[in-house]
Amino acid sequence: MSKQVGLGYVLAVAGLVASGWLAAGWLYYSPRLELAAQAVEAARGEAARQRESARACTDRVDQQNSALEDLRGRLAASEDQAAHARREAVLEREKHDRLAQEVMSEATPPGADACDAASAAFDAELRRERGLR
Repeated sequence: MSKQVGLGYVLAVAGLVASGWLAAGWLYYSPRLELAAQAVEAARGEAARQRESARACTDRVDQQNSALEDLRGRLAASEDQAAHARREAVLEREKHDRLAQEVMSEATPPGADACDAASAAFDAELRRERGLR
């Protein structure tokens, strides 16, 4: 019976040592595990904020790109309008140049005063421009 009692003591001591070792491990690692879990949660929160920030930046860049494309389209339309207006202005200028050349090429009638002839030519040109003929 003494062998059984000795074995019981050994097992009891081994159980106490094992439970003490587990308790010491728990006391040692528990705070560290809690800190690690908090750090993981903080990192997840920061990662979520960074993803949201990146998403917002991407959306803003997309809006700016869209606005740039709109401006480019408006610029092209404006350039086309300006080119068209320039062509029309050149044609109008050429028309007026021809008319001015016609006025300048009119000869002063023989025996007429040059000032009176110029005044009559000017009046005739004004009537033509105004469509009064």
